Amino acid sequence: MRFKDFNLEIVTVERTSYDYQMTLNKNVITFSKGIVEELNYPNQVLFAFNKETKVMGIQVCRSTTKSSFKFSKNKEEQKGVVKISNRNLRDALLHIMDDWDSNKRYRVEGVYIPDDKAFIFELNKYHELKTQRE
Repeated sequence: MRFKDFNLEIVTVERTSYDYQMTLNKNVITFSKGIVEELNYPNQVLFAFNKETKVMGIQVCRSTTKSSFKFSKNKEEQKGVVKISNRNLRDALLHIMDDWDSNKRYRVEGVYIPDDKAFIFELNKYHELKTQRE
């Protein structure tokens, strides 16, 4: 009996989906370090939404791309997570997810799409987090 006899598919187990998280806090939206690393510390991204399916996406883009948004510093300067304090982005998420309370915190796992240099977040698959003391 040999390993190859089982026709197994090799998978990468170095990073779990736990590393790919977006967190909506009261004033800030946080993207985990895993997302920033996987996208290779992009300076600019696009944010896209589908209200019907309640999916949000971020995709790496050029700074000249219409509607691009400043995201990360370069690898040497970026320390950990990316925090975005943008009321319009936060309001867009709360508008799509009308059952979310603006005073609560939510975490959504991201799915990496390497061919598109993008992440998608199925917002319906959220976890409500305990509220932090302000």
